[in-house]
Amino acid sequence: MLIEPSFDFDHGTAVAGVEYLDEHHPRFLHLALLDSDRYGHLNQYQRYVEVLGAYDRVLGELVAFLDASGEYGRRTALVVTTDHGRGLWDQWADHGPQIPASANVWAFVMLPRDAAELSPVARDARHFNHHDVRYTIETVFGLSTRSSAHFSTGFVTRLDAP
Repeated sequence: MLIEPSFDFDHGTAVAGVEYLDEHHPRFLHLALLDSDRYGHLNQYQRYVEVLGAYDRVLGELVAFLDASGEYGRRTALVVTTDHGRGLWDQWADHGPQIPASANVWAFVMLPRDAAELSPVARDARHFNHHDVRYTIETVFGLSTRSSAHFSTGFVTRLDAP
């Protein structure tokens, strides 16, 4: 893999994630990437944009790795997130309750492609949040969603649920 070392912190996270996939073949991997947040707080817009571009390349490499992994890759779930969103325009470096746009957090979610019992939730993606990641993982693996159900609905539903 050609995961670029231009990350400050996320390079190690991305490399460790790929190595873990390759060595242990988990059914699920979650990566939380944080370099974009660092450059946001430092108000370094150009570096922030460069890191987002690097994230796109990492996602491409992770998907390509799983695609090349045959049956294992088809049954593996991948979730990549950041810790929070950012403001818009002149507030792009800020976040928090006073910055409404910062509630929008990007996530990359790749569900097992051989999971016929899962159906994507049909709703506007802008209404998902971090709680939905937990609920989705619980749903994908048939775990109890009772404790997280009042926070979220997740990205998928189980067609085989009672």
